[in-house]
Formats: sequence, structure tokens, C-alpha cells
Amino acid sequence: MGLSLADFSRFFAKDDELPDTWAGIGLHADGVSAVIVQRIEEPVVLNWGYEKLTDGEMLTEALERLGRKLGLHDVACVTWLDEHDYQIKLANMPEVDEAELVQALTWQANEIFPDIGENPVIEAIMFPGPGTDNSEKSEQVYVTGAEHDAVQLRCDLLLDANIKLKCIDIAELCQRNIAELASRGPRGVATVSFTDTSCLLTITRDDILYMTRRLAVGLNDLQLVNERAPKLEQVMIEIQRSLDYYSSHLRQAPVEKILLAPLLNPMPELAEAVRTHLYLEPVYIDVSSLMTWASDMPQRLQAVFFYTIGAALRLEMMDFAQDEATAEDIFG
Repeated sequence: MGLSLADFSRFFAKDDELPDTWAGIGLHADGVSAVIVQRIEEPVVLNWGYEKLTDGEMLTEALERLGRKLGLHDVACVTWLDEHDYQIKLANMPEVDEAELVQALTWQANEIFPDIGENPVIEAIMFPGPGTDNSEKSEQVYVTGAEHDAVQLRCDLLLDANIKLKCIDIAELCQRNIAELASRGPRGVATVSFTDTSCLLTITRDDILYMTRRLAVGLNDLQLVNERAPKLEQVMIEIQRSLDYYSSHLRQAPVEKILLAPLLNPMPELAEAVRTHLYLEPVYIDVSSLMTWASDMPQRLQAVFFYTIGAALRLEMMDFAQDEATAEDIFG
């Protein structure tokens, strides 16, 4: 999908920040990615890019270079944490007002995350109780915990590169954002993505994250073709357990589809495993078909940019001065 010159005129007004716009930023082992998305009605990808690290280069230098190329200094930015930098767990909902929820969970942080270190940064992800009308309050809440120093390091890294970092997100919510765009029906949808070391499952309906699990089977475990079948069967068994929990315990209608995140290298066995074990027809996500793009992103690169795109689809806006960003302000 292309944009006309008239379309572009409203995007590049010389304001301090582009309205209703997020730049998602991803930090990778060999470089940095960024996607700028504006959402006035439907999302429009204004620009995207990837900057590889050169020998001995710091991430800050690559970020500064990418920032100059894409104009990131004029956009509110959001990044996402690596899976090893945080934990997410279900906890009982404290009997407090919603405004006091995070503080109450922070008091319980050592019980919820006994191995995360002192002074963790806590955020809560609420979801409705059982039933399809969202009228009941859940007795549980997802709690995300990250080491304070890890979050502050991420803040400092981006701010040192003159990036207007507004918040730090997690892969579960980035994936939720893409699923909400890819499936807007009345029933829930399961989305599956892979990293080198794990498989991330989310079950969402509309923009609500009902369930998430991270399974200990990643792309590194699926490299050998003759070992894929038993590993994928293990993944499908765990997905089926989650689907059963979603429909029985949470009293939701069965999910209508399984969305598969793009893969760097084709793996036809994955779709076949979904058909064989879950009796559902899988749908590979093609993010190029979900939004208008100023310049097309090749299908293969969508796997690298998947969570970065999801971060850029964030709807909530936050407001604080660039030089005041702290781990507590910016997480969640």
C-alpha cells in the first residue's frame, strides 16, 4: 500500500512531536530496529529501519545513527524488554482500589518474585473475571517484575542516544497489539511467536490479554528437521491446555483462530502441527496487510521487527520530560 503526497502532508508538520504517533524501538544482538506508526484512524507506518552494529560499536552509537535517519528525535518512543530481563506471573488480586494496585503488588514483590533481586519495578496487567460480558472482576492479575537496574539501564541507554523514551513495554503486550489488529472478531484469538530460546503464547479478545505463557521450546530447539515433530508436539500439548483453561475456567467461547508470527526461515511443520493437534487452521500474520506502509517491509524482515512493530502500535500516551525518565516512570 502506498501513500500519496497529500497523505504525507499531515504527517510531517513541524511540531515538537507528531500527534498520535509512537516509534517502537528494538535492541538486538547485532543492531537496533525502529518502526514509526501513526494512528489517527487506521495505523500508518511512516518509516522503519535497522542499523547494524559495526565492530566495537556501542548500541548508543547505532541508536543515534538510526535516530538521525528516521527522525526519531521528533517522536515519542517505546521499547520492549528482552524476555530474560523480566518475569510475568499470575497473582491474587489485592483488595485495594485500582489506583493503589501497583503499590500493593510492590509490597508483595518479594513473595511473587523471590529471585528477581531487591527493589524490582512492578506493573500490573488486569483482565476481566470469568464470562464473556466482562462484567465480573477477576480474582487474579498478571504481575510483571523487572530488576530496577536493568530497566534503568535501558532508560539511560536510549536517553543517551537522544531518544524521547516514554515507556518500556513487554513482548506479551506487543504481541497483543498485533493480534488485536489482525483479528477483530467477537471471539478470542491465540497468537504464537518464537524467539531463539522460547515460544510465546498469548490469548486475547479485543485488546484484552486474558492469558500468556512462555514455553521452553525455541527456534534453537527446532533447527534439526528430524527433531521438530516431537518438539512441536510438546508445544501443541501446552497450547491445548491453555486453550482448554481459557474456555473452561475463564468461561470464554473457544478461540476462533491461531495466529502465527512471521518466521525468519520457513517452517511448514509448524502449521501442520497446529492442524494435526489443535484442529484449527493456522493463519500466518502478514503485518504488511494490516497497515498502510510508506515503504514496504519484506516478509522475511517481519520476524525481526515483530515485537518492535507491536510496541509501535501502543495506544496509550504518556507525558513527562525527557530528562526525568526513571525506571519507575517508564515501565509498563
